[in-house]
Amino acid sequence: MEGKQIHDVVDDLSQKYIDVEVVSEFKRGQYAGTRSLDTKRFRVVGVRNKDADDYHFYITNLPREEFLPSDLATLYRCRWKVETLFRELKTQYELDEFDTSNPDVVKIPLYAALLSLLVSRELLDLVTEQADDEIVFPPEPGRRPSGRTPSSSFRNSVSTSATRHRRYWSG
Repeated sequence: MEGKQIHDVVDDLSQKYIDVEVVSEFKRGQYAGTRSLDTKRFRVVGVRNKDADDYHFYITNLPREEFLPSDLATLYRCRWKVETLFRELKTQYELDEFDTSNPDVVKIPLYAALLSLLVSRELLDLVTEQADDEIVFPPEPGRRPSGRTPSSSFRNSVSTSATRHRRYWSG
């Protein structure tokens, strides 16, 4: 594969993992009137997704001797869950901006949001475990479902409650 681009050869591959070192050349920003070229080495790991008949690719600098491709897939999957959790906390619970520098005032809405998120997910799991989604969250009569999932509807109602608590505590 040396000298070739991954997207040009990936369709011809069938192994479970791809684990290659990639050298990338790029131009540095202009400094003192000149631009220079530089190269970086990265490890690119592909893990085959049998259902999609495709690879999930990860670019990393983690050493091959310490992290197997399957380990990287697990690490990045967990990292993605953390990223989406923080995005949800920032958007649904409006935790992206605080009007204070007092750490104690910041902790109150943060803990309230985390508790609300935890309780809402547990309740949602219990509800969806007990009944069919259409029974628990029926579409409005005469309308097609909007594409909102039961979890987003429930989360939005809990988010509204957390926002009210945040406004109360932040004065």
